[in-house]
Amino acid sequence: MVCGDALFDLHHEPPYNEERGHREEDLICLCDKHHRRAGTTPPLLTREEVLEWNANPWCQREGATKPEACRFGGDEFRMRFGSFSFVAEEARGGMTVFELAGKPVLALTFRNGRPVLTLELYNKLRRRVLHIDENQLSFRADNYDVEWKDNLITVRTGFRQPILLELALVPPSEIHIRKGFLLSYRGVWVEVTPRLWRRPDGTWTGGIRLPNGGALCGGDDDAEIRFAAAARENVAIRIDETARGVAVDHPGQPQR
Repeated sequence: MVCGDALFDLHHEPPYNEERGHREEDLICLCDKHHRRAGTTPPLLTREEVLEWNANPWCQREGATKPEACRFGGDEFRMRFGSFSFVAEEARGGMTVFELAGKPVLALTFRNGRPVLTLELYNKLRRRVLHIDENQLSFRADNYDVEWKDNLITVRTGFRQPILLELALVPPSEIHIRKGFLLSYRGVWVEVTPRLWRRPDGTWTGGIRLPNGGALCGGDDDAEIRFAAAARENVAIRIDETARGVAVDHPGQPQR
């Protein structure tokens, strides 16, 4: 990868019109701009330059992609986990959704009339997969495969391996985490899964599996928690480092 952009295409080398096929070793990640340059006749980015950059890609040198701005807006923001949602409103102030072992891993504030999101998602090896730092999204360079199609981001662990993470960005005011892990540096985890609870009709509803065996999901219907300024220290769910103490600090019951 030449420039480190989080959004990229797969470039064939040798070119697809010379050698048909989609072998892994013949695919090179290029952003849209550099992909167009490599595909002109004659190429504005030569084959030798592409191969030189591919031997020492930007993301491998830096350890992650360049940040990509997420365009969020509005005075309300929804964070959805399967059938369960947290909703933040500007009038009620910012909120930490999850605090794991004393570390906020999902937080939402409002600044100049816009929602500002911070999110960290990890894998089971405690390596950070995706990071949104104040609406700036980046990926680790050692992810095997990151697919960004329309608004859906999918991360895989390896060739023909299970999906590690599914995250949908729904601008201007919603994200939907379908699958993945929230994890602190001390190893306390929270798993988001699309198959948390089976409905009587045999279909599944997604939600959040907590480390103490508890879970949050909407059951038969969607459920939501709306943040209120009265919540203790503006933290909705706090999990201690032993993974035994789970405190849901939102006032009242989820709204259905």
